[in-house]
Amino acid sequence: MALIPRVYMDTLVTISVDDKNGKKFCIGTGFLVGKFIKEENNKRCYAVFLITNKHVLNNHDVVYLGFNQFGTYATNEFVVSLKNNGILNYSSHVDPNIDILALNLNANVLNSTKSKYSFFALDENTLYIEDMKNDDVYEGDLVNVLGFPMNLVDFNHKDPICRIGCISKISNLYTPGSPDKNFIIDAQAFPGNSGGPVILRPELTAVVGTKPHVKAVLIGILHSYIPYQDKLKSLQTNEIVSITTENSGLTYVHPVDYIRDVIDLEMQRIDITKITYYEQKVESTNIEPIKNIEKLVQEENDNTSEKNKEKRLDKK
Repeated sequence: MALIPRVYMDTLVTISVDDKNGKKFCIGTGFLVGKFIKEENNKRCYAVFLITNKHVLNNHDVVYLGFNQFGTYATNEFVVSLKNNGILNYSSHVDPNIDILALNLNANVLNSTKSKYSFFALDENTLYIEDMKNDDVYEGDLVNVLGFPMNLVDFNHKDPICRIGCISKISNLYTPGSPDKNFIIDAQAFPGNSGGPVILRPELTAVVGTKPHVKAVLIGILHSYIPYQDKLKSLQTNEIVSITTENSGLTYVHPVDYIRDVIDLEMQRIDITKITYYEQKVESTNIEPIKNIEKLVQEENDNTSEKNKEKRLDKK
């Protein structure tokens, strides 16, 4: 049973540049997020934005955004100019400690070129900090990380790499007045993963007193791994002669709240009268076999309690 909606794989975009030999090299991951604008003819219209990290696009004037094509083993590579007369063509978060940017995309171009894409709808497929707290998203919950690490990309057909991990630290975000802007997951990230989405993994069961997670939703954007250092000392002098930096396997993630911030900034930057919309009927990402999971979990817990009670009575 798949626990990631297949359309989520189509939210991923490769971000590439030309290397010294003129070949494409993937420098990071981007994904698409939609902001609801209006409803027409029983369809919800969204403005579509590319979301990635600031550091992925820094020091580049031009990048290539890669999409698969519908019905064929081929891709579309769109050349994107990041600056116009020295002015950035995207919006970065105003907080220098928040590594996120948003770039509005022309949905008409994607549609006319038969680009295969989807997006996380902010109003349907995401959880903000307050939502995560209310839904009992805590340490130990499983997540999936999607991206294109270490240039592991087939430029003829782009399929992201999926990794599984768990939330290692998130309670800090729920404390009123906390200055923290990240939560931490136990999932290794490598160059190229930057800017990838972190998706809460649905759970079939839950501990008594907590809520099950019946929906796969976007909860954040990965931006950097936490390093640790190994020091090599000389046996003769006891001096440090070498220091190496290693990947701890722990990764920082910005919550969705900051993605919403940069999309709002990008909406202010662009000409709203020229914005193009993607129309869709939002499909449910609930896990079908467990729609009544809360009831099922409670019944299972009740049954377990009764069995334990019977065992204790037997012992007497």
